[in-house]
Amino acid sequence: SYCKINYFNYLELSCEEKQDIISAVHNVGIGRFEEKNWAISKMPTETRKHVRKVRDIYNKIEGGG
Repeated sequence: SYCKINYFNYLELSCEEKQDIISAVHNVGIGRFEEKNWAISKMPTETRKHVRKVRDIYNKIEGGG
C-alpha cells in the first residue's frame, strides 16, 4: 500500500497505529496527510474524531461487543 511504502517505519507500527493512519488517510486524503508530516494530531478535528470512531467500532467488533 501507499502508506507501507511512504510512511517511515510503517512496518514497525502496531496494528492500531496502522489502522489510525489508514483511517486518517481515508478521511482527509493522502496529500493533506503528507503535508502535515503524517501526524494525526495535526489533522482537522473532524479527521481526529473519525479516527477515534473507527478505532472504537473496530475495538467493539474485536471484543465481541
